[in-house]
Amino acid sequence: MNQASDALGRGWIERRMLLGAAIRRSRHPLPQAEVGRAVGRPQSCVSVWEKGGIELGIDRVYELEELFGLRHGELLEAAGYVEVPDVAWWCRAQPTPVSPGAGADPPMENLTDFPRLLVGWLREHGPLVEAAALLRERAQDPLALQFLLECGRLIELRLAWDLWANRCADSEVEPSEVMERTVSPTAVERCTMALWGPPAPARPALRLVNE
Repeated sequence: MNQASDALGRGWIERRMLLGAAIRRSRHPLPQAEVGRAVGRPQSCVSVWEKGGIELGIDRVYELEELFGLRHGELLEAAGYVEVPDVAWWCRAQPTPVSPGAGADPPMENLTDFPRLLVGWLREHGPLVEAAALLRERAQDPLALQFLLECGRLIELRLAWDLWANRCADSEVEPSEVMERTVSPTAVERCTMALWGPPAPARPALRLVNE
């Protein structure tokens, strides 16, 4: 086997870059200098970490996860050092990080607060969202669906989502472009199904007929 690859099919260079991207994404909105002060290293070191310039030790990764409020092992999973366990979608709402150098425009960065909060919220309330989504799909028990949709947690989620979408519109940013940077497509699909149901079918194009 090539020394630059492993059983997961990722080379060590790719893993380092993915780890750096995960660190950069997870530290937001903390600046690099503040992260460096928290772990006793200069800002230049944090910059090198985020570019995948060196192989970080487990102790350092553990320290960063604590600083960012992440579950221990989350950065290693994002980088491909360990396999992500097969768990419910709401426990893995975060996708593989974008590659280094693909930073967001400032207006988009200012709109990522809601998606980031949504990831943490889903880890606690994902089963409630999935229950509502299943009832929407099966359309068998409208009373149960109405009961769930009147639950305070889902009402709060829908209001927060609507307010955030309006902020995106005011900034002339497509909400899906912001959401996909933080939340997995499965999580977005299940949430929208639960809150609004399936998308309306596209209307057939009108055709002019000459008589």
